[in-house]
Amino acid sequence: LQKAQIAWEQAHAEESDGGSPVQAPAVQVAFADEALLSGLAEYDQFTDTPSDYQVQLVFTADGPASNFRFLALTLLDVDADGAMRFSTEELYAADRLPVVIETTFAGAVPDRGITYIDGNGFARYFALTTSGADGSPLLLEFFV
Repeated sequence: LQKAQIAWEQAHAEESDGGSPVQAPAVQVAFADEALLSGLAEYDQFTDTPSDYQVQLVFTADGPASNFRFLALTLLDVDADGAMRFSTEELYAADRLPVVIETTFAGAVPDRGITYIDGNGFARYFALTTSGADGSPLLLEFFV
């Protein structure tokens, strides 16, 4: 996982240095606190498997995003470059964003993720993980 996260961070660094363009995700994730939720006019809500360790996350879009799905992930393989391959199972579907989802972070290997259709009509897949620097939620892109 660490190798995959480093590869993702390097790809985004290349973009800022004028390298190959990497399209940033239109969907963003953040911890859902009272201030953030009070600023939203309305939102859908989903509770993943109940647990004492659940956190509330809010998924918003700053670009075109449709057909949002919250997924269960099972790691199948990690290649030599650190790219992860997962099998997916749909847990929740939303017609619109924002969406607040209560879920848990299971450990070092992501077991939850999202997919949506971007503005170009392509399906984008992201594993849900946390930053090693500050613990904030991150979306780590993967391909199916």
